[in-house]
Amino acid sequence: AWTIAALAGWLDRHVRHMDVGQAQFALFAHGVVTYLVNTKGWKIGALGRQRFRFATALQAFVAWHRDRHRNLIYQQFLFGPEKARLEVSPEVVFTLTEEEYAPHELFRGVTFAHHAFSCVGELNDLELECARLLDSHRLVKRWVRNIECRPTSFWLQTPSDKFYPDFLAELVDGRYLVVECKGEDRWSNDDSKEKRAIGDLWAERSGGVCMFVMPKGASWAEIAAKVITGE
Repeated sequence: AWTIAALAGWLDRHVRHMDVGQAQFALFAHGVVTYLVNTKGWKIGALGRQRFRFATALQAFVAWHRDRHRNLIYQQFLFGPEKARLEVSPEVVFTLTEEEYAPHELFRGVTFAHHAFSCVGELNDLELECARLLDSHRLVKRWVRNIECRPTSFWLQTPSDKFYPDFLAELVDGRYLVVECKGEDRWSNDDSKEKRAIGDLWAERSGGVCMFVMPKGASWAEIAAKVITGE
């Protein structure tokens, strides 16, 4: 006894669409069902019997459109005409204190002289090499292992989520350095390209006060060059 209107109404109730108005989504669902029946030749009864699979597929379809639109708006804002509105300002800052520094796990085994706090967040092998470089560099005043998904951690916005770089460093001349470690096998993937783009733009908008670098694997000379030249 399914009809196009009835199935569209059922989909409206069973597909999550909190960011899309009810009237708009109901019309969209009705259009999808109408297209499948009138253009693709599906039987409305078959669609009704498979309605839960249909709802799952429609949920994925809506998510694809949402992600596509989000990426489009993000690219337009950061790299299109809207980018003039983006500012890096000393009036918009975050404060990271030892009381609020809460790593998921503590790193043990190496004593660092210039980590900002007495405890250090977890480090993998590549990150440990980077930490040693920062700790021993003559132009680094202090540094900290940035922790993901903490309210007081430093982050930059990507189209889909927050990007938490691995290290923050204050230099002796007052500049700031942000470092993201990335293995050679992942340095060229879309996620890394996205993070480099927002990191580079953030640094460029700071007027030389902030720097961002993502070395390719263990290419630590890139960090040394960035600290010395700022480029």
